[in-house]
Amino acid sequence: MSIQVGIYIFDNVEVLDFAGPYEVFTCASRVHRGETPLFNVFTVGETRQTIRARAGLQLSPEATIDNHPP
Repeated sequence: MSIQVGIYIFDNVEVLDFAGPYEVFTCASRVHRGETPLFNVFTVGETRQTIRARAGLQLSPEATIDNHPP
């Protein structure tokens, strides 16, 4: 079973503050030699509405605080 890793994103978040951890966990899952990925990484927001990061990047959270993988 994969470890669930939710990365919280919000308006004006610095891209590096969520993209760096996202890359670290997904990379660790790729090099893990098990049958299932080590981590299931997803973004979490207060709602599913599109957010705008500080540099203008727009993205939509995959889950919300009230509705996310266990």
